[in-house]
Amino acid sequence: MSLARMQAVLHFDDENGSITVEGGATYTTINDFLQDKKWAVKNLATLPHFTVAGSISMGTHGSSGVDADGRAKLGNQASQVSAIEFVLPDGSPKAYSREKDPDTFDGVVVALGCLGPISSITLDLTPRFNVVQAVYIDITVESVI
Repeated sequence: MSLARMQAVLHFDDENGSITVEGGATYTTINDFLQDKKWAVKNLATLPHFTVAGSISMGTHGSSGVDADGRAKLGNQASQVSAIEFVLPDGSPKAYSREKDPDTFDGVVVALGCLGPISSITLDLTPRFNVVQAVYIDITVESVI
């Protein structure tokens, strides 16, 4: 089953900072949508073409960096999920949320695909920030050392 055509933004809560997307949405989809907004995804997957569903299902860590004590600054991709909906074998939807299902929610989000296709995901957002990347091409080993 492919979720490639399911990339729409379903709901955006500008007041509280959350976004709900279809299961096939990529981080590029979300970032393009948020480009002119006051919100951003807190921790991104390393590659922007990863789907959010795939990234959270596998517990992808993203680009969180580490504090001086060696602990991750940010949680993995799944830690940003506040609600998720699956399609059950009979075609009916099954929704879970951090608020309504606190005892099972973490296991539901990082389920390695075992609970069925993800039809929608709601992510908590963080206030917008800018990232700058410097790329150096044709640098010799000697100049780096």
